[in-house]
Amino acid sequence: AIEVGGTTGMTEEKMQAVVEACSEHDVPLYIEPGVDATVVHTDSLDGYLIPIVFNAGDVSWMTGAHKEWVIDWARTNTEAYIVLNPDSSVATYTQANCDLDAEDVAAYATIAERMFGQEIVYVEYSGTFGDPEIVAAAGDALDEATLFY
Repeated sequence: AIEVGGTTGMTEEKMQAVVEACSEHDVPLYIEPGVDATVVHTDSLDGYLIPIVFNAGDVSWMTGAHKEWVIDWARTNTEAYIVLNPDSSVATYTQANCDLDAEDVAAYATIAERMFGQEIVYVEYSGTFGDPEIVAAAGDALDEATLFY
């Protein structure tokens, strides 16, 4: 699948252009909203993956931001985010606590799956190479959810 999103600098026009370019390929295509401008609606999308940032300092990234998006909820899945790159835009934007060890990340993954019923847990390093021990700890904590890295 192709997952398209962005935290900073995205406009509806830019997102539409990326979605159109990606839709030319026979691969499932999803939008992952980061801000209102990243939500576009087109039949070429397979759906939306909505981030819920479990280690956000700004609690609106647990539920508040999501109410602003007009989403086709029939084609929407949520994904538990655990943001781990403190230099990333998403860490800044959500005020994420990225000072987590393997035990902390495993605990967040467990809470996401068991308490919140998340089917996807995303250990998010924003383009940097993640600590294999931390990623493994998140995977080991999951029984049924799928780990994205």
